[in-house]
Amino acid sequence: MKSTLNSNKIISFIGITYTFSWAVWFTGMTLNSEAKIEDLGVYLLIGSFGPTVAATIMSYLEHGFKGIKQLFASVFRFKFHVKYWLVSLFMLPVIWSIVFFLFGKEAVEPDLTGLAYITILIAPINGFMGIFAGIGPIGEEIGWRGYLLRKMLEKLSLLKTNFLLGLVWAFWHLPLIIKFPEFRSGIDIGIYLVLYTIMAVAITSFMTNVWKWTSGSIFIAMWVHSLINDLLAYSENTIWLSNYSKTTLFMIICFILVIASALSFFIFTNKKIESD
Repeated sequence: MKSTLNSNKIISFIGITYTFSWAVWFTGMTLNSEAKIEDLGVYLLIGSFGPTVAATIMSYLEHGFKGIKQLFASVFRFKFHVKYWLVSLFMLPVIWSIVFFLFGKEAVEPDLTGLAYITILIAPINGFMGIFAGIGPIGEEIGWRGYLLRKMLEKLSLLKTNFLLGLVWAFWHLPLIIKFPEFRSGIDIGIYLVLYTIMAVAITSFMTNVWKWTSGSIFIAMWVHSLINDLLAYSENTIWLSNYSKTTLFMIICFILVIASALSFFIFTNKKIESD
């Protein structure tokens, strides 16, 4: 069994992740067939730890308890220059605000428009709190960035790694996308799958560069993951005037994330941020 799993670490990791998460989610959906997604919080939370479970198992099979220690040590990697913190945490909010402004996004109450933009710009503060309070960052990032990203980069190019990891990440959510229209904001499932995949690949590309800037810090990956969750929530918040359809708004968000991905890649490859 051990040799089989170790023979293809990437496939084994993906298999364990999907099996664990989908088993938990399907259990919740079966036992609560009429429930809304918000009613399955415990199942969603436990299932979100699939990547961490897989990373822990694979690290143990490869290097025993030493491997697990090394895996979780990356969570507590904080020592990098303040410029890395600033770019990683504030690039997305700034781009988000600029694009929203160019598309003429306004608050329902005109007097609140300025406050709405300030809320986006200070999203990293709420993002920090979301690391510990929300579904996603802690359960996922130890696996996606702490294990799978590193293993993929050992075998694949940066471009292939970002594309394939983005696909794996996007389709990991498939049961939730299919079962709950509210997960996809009521958008047609075919359109949503295309846009969600683009979004996942763009976020993956951005976070790969964040991971590189910070020497593989999983804590910063958790923080950025939580930040993105908050920005997505703010974008559909009732404070904003609904002057675009859900599909159009999601397309704008994908556009923002593609810009952030491209810009972060440009900054990294041109070494405008130097290693200390």
